[in-house]
This record gives sequence, structure tokens and C-alpha cells, in this order.
Amino acid sequence: MVGHINQTVAQAELDSSRGALLLLDLDDFKNINDSLGYAIGDKLLIQVAERLTQFTKHLDGVSLARIGSDEFVLLCPDLGHGYTSAKTRAEQLAHSLNEQFVIPFELDTLRLHLSASIGISLFPVAQLGQEEYLRQADTANHIAKQVAPGSHVFFSQEMADEIQDRLRISNDLQQALANNELDLYFQPQQQVADNKPVGMEALLRWIPPGKKTIPPSVFIPVAEETSLICDIGNWVLQQACACFQRWQHSSLPLGNLSVNISARHFHSPDFIARLTVLMQQYPGCRHNLTLEVTEGVFLENLTESRSRMAHIKALGVNLSIDDFGTGYSSFAYLRELPVDELKLDRSFIQYIDQRPQDKAIIACLLDLARTLGMSVVAEGVETEQQLATLAELNCPAYQGYLRAHPMSEADLIAWLEKH
Repeated sequence: MVGHINQTVAQAELDSSRGALLLLDLDDFKNINDSLGYAIGDKLLIQVAERLTQFTKHLDGVSLARIGSDEFVLLCPDLGHGYTSAKTRAEQLAHSLNEQFVIPFELDTLRLHLSASIGISLFPVAQLGQEEYLRQADTANHIAKQVAPGSHVFFSQEMADEIQDRLRISNDLQQALANNELDLYFQPQQQVADNKPVGMEALLRWIPPGKKTIPPSVFIPVAEETSLICDIGNWVLQQACACFQRWQHSSLPLGNLSVNISARHFHSPDFIARLTVLMQQYPGCRHNLTLEVTEGVFLENLTESRSRMAHIKALGVNLSIDDFGTGYSSFAYLRELPVDELKLDRSFIQYIDQRPQDKAIIACLLDLARTLGMSVVAEGVETEQQLATLAELNCPAYQGYLRAHPMSEADLIAWLEKH
């Protein structure tokens, strides 16, 4: 196929015409193999290939090849002489390709619904090696899978640069974990009524030697794409529990310690076993440790999540729903899950003193939490007006820059001693 691509690109350069390479990758094909077996997977691939062959048969000059287990390439020359017309035609082809998957595939007694993501690389591009087009389409396909199953994405250099940056961050982060470049900061949580400390949230920081601190918003999304987030999450839990147990020998007003848990970490096979060991190693954290998860974490698999949460509660660990109100926010699951706390997202708190709608939403959520016997922490409180409105609504606790920024362990101890 590579040789054919080279010839097609070379001919396009001679003819001053444009074409496209479409890389099609079946979505969640691995799950089909794992759940139904490889024999079914092979039959499905044969049907996909037959359907694509029928599709390309009526397209003048278009070539089809299977280049991987569930990957197919369409090489489409002569899509026009201008960039816009070629891109428009390639997009039409991508839509037509996706239509081939609207009808389910019949396999013996099975009816399987399938989709495919498509990455598109246009050619020719000045000073681009001919072997790069397939790599470009693969990069675009990777992004398409992140956008949504069954979507298509055109390659761009910005996209390639972003992927390179993410790869570099991933590699550097792996080294950072090994070289002890990660650190925990802590942001206090306080009572709205009297500012009395009631707990703290552990926040991860990456501080490379001799460089500026890298914020979590940069590296956490990269880590979440791989199992690296589990390694980091285990490190955070271990360090946070060790700190909390150490502090208990003082007379500091500690309250609860909150730690964020990612979806991948929460659902990892050894998560409960590791948490069990931690509670044995740091018994002072029992009934004082709160795991913060977003709504999406347990809605991925409600049955499994309910079971995991029951195990977590049995260990004496509390559970909190982070960023509540911004995700799925189906109140039905609140009566089914053993949740102790809701954290109100900063997007509602930001304008709570200015927008009656936001104030009304927070009032409803506070009433709901009280009825269900849950505690509440409002995040992102930055002004006295916001705090006053929360007091008016009888919100129990808050955290935010108004009273306390995230701080190192030493600064936290000094802050707690002062309060």
C-alpha cells in the first residue's frame, strides 16, 4: 500500500491535482473480540471488508486496503485542483463511509451495531515525505476517536504538534514520578458561619528542578490517557495518608482530608486492595479520608461502581461527588449510592451573588443535600459577597482563594496553628 500511496502522490504532484488518504478504524472492536470471541470478530471483519469493497467499487480511481486488524485505508486521487474543493469532496466521502455502518451487521443470530472513526490526510503537501501521509491520517484518526465514535477529523500541523507535546509531557511525567518531582499542596476547607477549619483537599503539583511549577490542568489530562494516572493516584493517596497520620500527633484542627480520584484509577482492578492496605498502614485516616470522584466516574458502570463504593465505605472511607451540577446531574443515582458529600462547582459559585438563577440552583442543591443527609462544600469562593450569599443560604462549608490558597505542608501547619 505504501508504494501505491507514493505513486498516487507523485502523480498528483505532476497533474497539479489533489487527493486524500482516509484511514478508517473500527470503534471498540477490541471489546467485540474480548466479549464475543475472535471467531465472531473475524467474521465481522470480513463483512466490513465486503461492505467497503462494494462502496469503493463505484468510486472512480479509489483504492481500498486493510492495513491492520481493524484498520482500512482508502486512497482517493483526483478530488479537485483546489484545496477547498478537495477537502469538501473528502468530507463527503467520509460521510458516505459512515453511512455504510448505519445498517447493523448480521452474524448468525447476532445483530451488531458498529461505527468507525476516520482520519483524513490531504495530498500533496509541499516538502512532505510521501511516507508521512499515512502517519498524518493515523494522527487524525486518533483525535477523531477522542472527539466521538464515528466522527472524522482532518489532519493539521497544530494537531501533530499537540500530540507531540502530550507525548513529551507523558514521558517527562513518568520521569518526574521516579525522580520525586511531584509534591502535595493542601487547600483548607472552612465553615461558612465562622471560618473554622473543617478539613483540607490534597492537590498535586509538579515542580521540575529549576523550572516553573507545571499546573495539574496541563499534565493530569495527559496522565489520564494511560495507566500513568493510576501510578500517580497511588502515590498521591500514599503521601496524603502519610501526612495526615503524621499530623494527628499534634493538636492541629485537621478535620477531613479529601483526595481526588480519577475514573481510570477508581475502576482499576487493584484499587480496593490498595486502599485496604493503606487503611491498615494508616489507621488514623479511617473516617477522616474522603475520596472525591466526578459523576462520570460511577455513571460509566453504575452496578460496579455501587459495589466498589460499598467496599470503600466498609473501609471507613468517605465519598464525595466533585464538581456536582456540571456533569450528568441525575438525582436518581444519589438515592442509590453511599455518598457523604457534594462539592458545588465553582462555575455556580462565581456569580452566585449576581445571578438569581445560580443562587436558586445552589439553594435547591443545599436543600437536597440536607434531605439526603449529605454535607456540602462550595468550591472556588473568592469574594466576601460570594461567602455572604452562601451564609444566607446556610451552606455549611467552603474552600477558595478568599481565605486560603493551596499551600505546602509547612505552610499548612503554620496556617492551622494560626487558626
